[in-house]
Amino acid sequence: MTFAEIDQVGFITPFIPRGVGMIVGEETQRKLIGAADKVYLKFSKRAEPEVGKRYFIFSTSELVRHPITKKDVGYLNTILGVVEVTEVASGYAKARVRSSYQSIAPGDKLMPYKKRSGEIALQDGTEPIEGNIIMSKGETFLIGDMQIVYIDLGERDDIKAGHRFMVFRTPKAEEVFTGKEAKLVLSVEPIGELMVLAVEYETAAAVVTYSLNEFLPGERIRLVTQN
Repeated sequence: MTFAEIDQVGFITPFIPRGVGMIVGEETQRKLIGAADKVYLKFSKRAEPEVGKRYFIFSTSELVRHPITKKDVGYLNTILGVVEVTEVASGYAKARVRSSYQSIAPGDKLMPYKKRSGEIALQDGTEPIEGNIIMSKGETFLIGDMQIVYIDLGERDDIKAGHRFMVFRTPKAEEVFTGKEAKLVLSVEPIGELMVLAVEYETAAAVVTYSLNEFLPGERIRLVTQN
């Protein structure tokens, strides 16, 4: 599967990333910055900016808590765009915004740009591990088709890009007749499907590839296996 917006996929970290630099202003002093705008950058001492070098622009959320357990999950880092250095001077650099995915403003942070592949091979899991949706990109309450979401499973759970998850509601009991006897059977109610795009140690980012209805943060998910 091809996911063209792969560069827009954010990530959750257990700490607040400092970044290697930040945007300090726009050439005409506008507060909201977009594609093709010229900006000024300030870098940390350990960074080595060069003309032509690109950086992701990102912002970090407040502390995120799990919608079900209420435990601390970490901080959502949202990719806002991509900037390319055009001039390096003493103490600062000039750059042009190459891509803008959301509003960019002075104070937004920088991290080195790394080209991501939007070609993701679908694969099945080995065990039907279950988890929950933590939140969606943009922290919207209702989640639907093609939205990016973040789940509480990651590398430590052997989750990989291309894994698929069924989104389901709590099983409900149904009466099933077999001959003359009636049995209560727990039936799962599938309401959507996710595909994993990128994985961190404890969390992963995924895209909603199918939704029967809009669903919510906290919905249960189950890894799709070969069986």
